[in-house]
Amino acid sequence: MYTLFCTISSFFNILTKTVFFDSFFLSKGKSQRIYYFILSILFEIVFLINTILNSGNYTSAKMLFTIILNISLSIILTLFYSSNTRVFHLLIPVVYETFAVLSEFITAVVLLSFHPELNSTNSLLQDSYITLISSIFLFLIVMLFTPLQYRNNYKIRQPLLFLNISTPLFSILFLSLFPFHFYIQHESETTVFFFYLLVLLLNIFNYILLKYILKLSMENEKLLFQSKQLQFQSEKYESISGSYKNIRKLVHEMRRINHFVSLCAEQKRYDDIIDFISQYSAGIEKEMLKINTGNLVIDSLLTSCDSFACQNNIPFNLDLKIDYSDIPIKDYDLCIILGNLLDNIYNEFKRTGSKNEFFIKVCIKTQEHFFVIHTQNPISDTDTTISSHDHGYGIINIKTIVDKYHGSYFQKIENNTFITTIALPIFRDSVGNLFPFDYISSTSTPPRK
Repeated sequence: MYTLFCTISSFFNILTKTVFFDSFFLSKGKSQRIYYFILSILFEIVFLINTILNSGNYTSAKMLFTIILNISLSIILTLFYSSNTRVFHLLIPVVYETFAVLSEFITAVVLLSFHPELNSTNSLLQDSYITLISSIFLFLIVMLFTPLQYRNNYKIRQPLLFLNISTPLFSILFLSLFPFHFYIQHESETTVFFFYLLVLLLNIFNYILLKYILKLSMENEKLLFQSKQLQFQSEKYESISGSYKNIRKLVHEMRRINHFVSLCAEQKRYDDIIDFISQYSAGIEKEMLKINTGNLVIDSLLTSCDSFACQNNIPFNLDLKIDYSDIPIKDYDLCIILGNLLDNIYNEFKRTGSKNEFFIKVCIKTQEHFFVIHTQNPISDTDTTISSHDHGYGIINIKTIVDKYHGSYFQKIENNTFITTIALPIFRDSVGNLFPFDYISSTSTPPRK
């Protein structure tokens, strides 16, 4: 039973350490993950052998050796992760081991203070008892510490965090307050270790279950946001489709106008021509796109933006310097980027209500080797942080597409103005033709400009 307890306890230690490392590092992939767990098991065996050989030995030399051994093994395990700086591969194992030492020290001091009779207990049982509570205590510290990494505020995380914390907390209180000295003296070691085992399994299954629930909840929330985004994209495409139909209708009308004008000219009915053209001009101004760059997405969305600005008396500053042949992005992806940027501006106007001071500035240009989209709009004085204007999955979708085309996304707040700049590189072959969109978006290494 002691062997089984040690096995489950080692698995619990691996779980705790993995949760902590996953909070600060990026995994290198499934294959590396397998090697990570194999090596973790081997290291736990080494640690277990060291614990058995030094059972009952609480000298400073033994503790120092154990700490150095654990830090060294943890540093090796971090090599299966990637991070922005190599210092993390040294710092994080030291922080984790510091938590481990503190949890074991506090546990031993508190338990031996409240239960001094444990000093006369079998050293194996005593070590297992202290190790069990200190392991759960370390797991509790990790559960409290790792939520600091989460920046996206999913509503489901708070109740799940409480449930994750409550189980180890109640386990520690129960194990500490229950008169185990009496239990140990009157029951067999097998019974004691079986009870220890149940407590460990309860914490393990609780974490795995809540982790699974959290994953499902996050997937459902992503699905909800993506459904809203799909609806948004559908609305934008309907708008573009409507504009295209209007253009086709105007082409058909122009044929009829040409026939009528030609007939009037042959009959020298010039007054009728003048009256007809003046009446029809008003209709054309309503139907025609005010903006004409040659790209239907840009023309339709910016014409809609111009109409929104006119209806709400908003100054609309538009700067377009576009070479149609240099637009390095599919119309579908361009619709997501530009549509979301403009939609965020509309929402900001509706949210702030600062109609007298509000303005919209849009600049789209192809310059040198880049296709640039730049937007500006004022924000309220109370919301001057980037996080308060990070519009959920709309921005995430923009960033995803920008990365897809090897571009850059930049946003800042300056003088109560929210500024966004997107730059997509324009890649050409040796002849001067644009690389195919599918080739650019499918390769991890961008072609030469």
